Parts: sequence; C-alpha cells; structure tokens
Amino acid sequence: MYVFRHGQTDDNANMLFSGWRDSGLTQTGIDQAKQLADKLANKKIQMLIASDQVRAIDTMKYAIEKNEYAKDLEITPDRRIRERCYGDWQGKSKLIMQLEDPKGLYKVRRGYNNPPPNGESLKDTVKRVGEF
Repeated sequence: MYVFRHGQTDDNANMLFSGWRDSGLTQTGIDQAKQLADKLANKKIQMLIASDQVRAIDTMKYAIEKNEYAKDLEITPDRRIRERCYGDWQGKSKLIMQLEDPKGLYKVRRGYNNPPPNGESLKDTVKRVGEF
C-alpha cells in the first residue's frame, strides 16, 4: 500500500486553510506528483483510492502516469479520506489568524478535541478516516 498526500495547491501556496474547499494544484504541486510518478513507475499497483477532492485525484493521475500496471485503473474516490474540515476557517489566511489569535489557532490546530467553528476536531477526523 502506498499512501501519499496531494501536491501543493493554490491554497497551500497562499497559506489559506483548504479543508474541504477544492483548490487546484500549482505547477509545483504537479511537479511534485510527477516526481512521485518516477518512484511509483515499476510498482505493481492493483487498486487506486483517493479522496474525492480534485487535488487528490489530480495528484493521483500524475503519480501513476508512468505505471503500466496502474495507469488505466479507475480511481475510486472516497469522501472518508478527505482532509480535515476547517469549517468557517476554510479560505481564510493562516498567517492573519496566527497574528490575530496564536493561542486560539494552536488550540484548534493541535488540540485533539477542539474543532474550528462549524468544522471537525482532530478526533472527528480520526474517526471518519478510521472508518475507511
């Protein structure tokens, strides 16, 4: 089993909370996925599962493009492996939030039981992904 994260997105490059927003890959993100393609080129991959988010599916497409075993396999999307939902924070600047309320930001981002407004705590995310 090979598990990997999506490549850099526009939100990542702009230091914004993505969560469940669809943020496309930057050229850097595409290049990262293509580097992964070199590493996966000769692996005997039999199944492809990705988050249903565009960035995850696009990363997967680039990552398998050199793999003769996997390049024609269908990618099965699964909502359970989406990233953490940041609720009302999605699309907001991480930098501005860090400057305005560093303790509150830390409490939510690193605290296990503390969700952002209308979002998921790490505990909620672990439960959802664990069901996968």
